[in-house]
Amino acid sequence: MKKLACSILPALLLAGLAQADTLADAMQQCSQEENSLKRLVCYDRLSKDLRQFENSPLPQSAQVPRAPATAGRSTEQPASAAEQMEEFGLPKRNEVISEDKILVTVSEKRRNARGKWIVELTNGHIWEQTDSQDYYFPDGQIYIEKGFLGAFFLGSEESKRRMRVKRIQ
Repeated sequence: MKKLACSILPALLLAGLAQADTLADAMQQCSQEENSLKRLVCYDRLSKDLRQFENSPLPQSAQVPRAPATAGRSTEQPASAAEQMEEFGLPKRNEVISEDKILVTVSEKRRNARGKWIVELTNGHIWEQTDSQDYYFPDGQIYIEKGFLGAFFLGSEESKRRMRVKRIQ
């Protein structure tokens, strides 16, 4: 009995789809099916047999034009690497900076009244420590990299430790 029902069901679904004149009609017929499994089978068969609807118009939901992917983004980007480095770490002004990490050298470091580091770099940036960890500055280059949710971290390749910083100038 089950074998008979399984062989009749696809034939009935195909017969229903064969009567549909357009793809929209066939989709409408599938959407009216109450049983979710039968509805899924109907849509699957419809997707396999799309050749019969080559010249028919698409359903209204498929004809909605899509906005370009860059519609919400600013198209202006800094022209050179020097401009990108100048803007690194500052609040965004509708610009997309593609660099996630910069290598720099410390020109001066000092502690503020609360004991947090103020670091002046050779490129003119001034960064301030925002976390409470103590940090040892190695000789040579350090890096500043973007973190999650707008955070920035200062660290070096020689050490696994890094400190959270924010740019103040």
